[in-house]
Amino acid sequence: MTQINMAALRRGSSATSQLDAVKAQLTKLGSNGFEKDVRFWQPTVDQSGTGGAVIRFMPAATEGEFPMVKVFSHGFKVNNKWFIEDCPMTIGSPCPVCEAVDPLWNIDKDTAKSRAKNTSYIANIYIVKDPAKPENNGKVFLFKFGKKILDKLNAAMSGDSLAGVEPVNPFSFFEGANLALKLKKVAGFRNYDDSVVISTGDFLNGDEAALTNVLKSCYSLAEFHSADKFKSYADLKQDYERKVNSSSVAPTQTQSDAHIQSSPVVEHSAPVNSGGGDVDADLAFFQSLTA
Repeated sequence: MTQINMAALRRGSSATSQLDAVKAQLTKLGSNGFEKDVRFWQPTVDQSGTGGAVIRFMPAATEGEFPMVKVFSHGFKVNNKWFIEDCPMTIGSPCPVCEAVDPLWNIDKDTAKSRAKNTSYIANIYIVKDPAKPENNGKVFLFKFGKKILDKLNAAMSGDSLAGVEPVNPFSFFEGANLALKLKKVAGFRNYDDSVVISTGDFLNGDEAALTNVLKSCYSLAEFHSADKFKSYADLKQDYERKVNSSSVAPTQTQSDAHIQSSPVVEHSAPVNSGGGDVDADLAFFQSLTA
């Protein structure tokens, strides 16, 4: 039997709190549908698109886990409506959006590119220095990043024998490294080319108690590969077809054109089509280095 809402039958002091709660919920429902996940950090940039920070990647929060995960998503605007969804190919399940996009590569490459799945990576980071928001210093956040930062991490783990640079594991508490993020705007997108991995040795001087407290603050990444995070094939297909087949026609835009309040994607690059490609090879190489 459904429990009756007795609060609805009361007058007086509860009315104000009920009104506040309803107003808050209506505001949420009336928004663009993307509530900011405060666990995620992204660097602050000025009006020219320039910014920077120093971060340190953390080891896996749980023993046996990998310190970062790869995720796919779709984000584009078509017919004046945004379609932004997690791609089930993240967990190896079929994706109706990818299936619909595949034939477009031979017909309309621009549309196919805008609707293809985007590749991102998620990891725990410790904020060493955030000049724009110093209140973040010393805190652990989740960080979503793209291929350019992955390339920086891969390069650090490979080292350079000719230059006498020893390999370093940026996900290790010991003999590890910080990442000095340097942002600038190139062709309308955030660019991380000038970022540098700096070998700094033991994190927090190797103090076991301090390291334990930081590790306890890290988030498990398993949720981003949990099946219940993704819509069913039928629901995702229905949502995609409803957006694409809308009667009002407008140019297709990519997710990077909007200010989305969901988990931030801090690096924009050309979307990866459903066939995979270089990004998968890079991640495989990274995994071999950390094995």
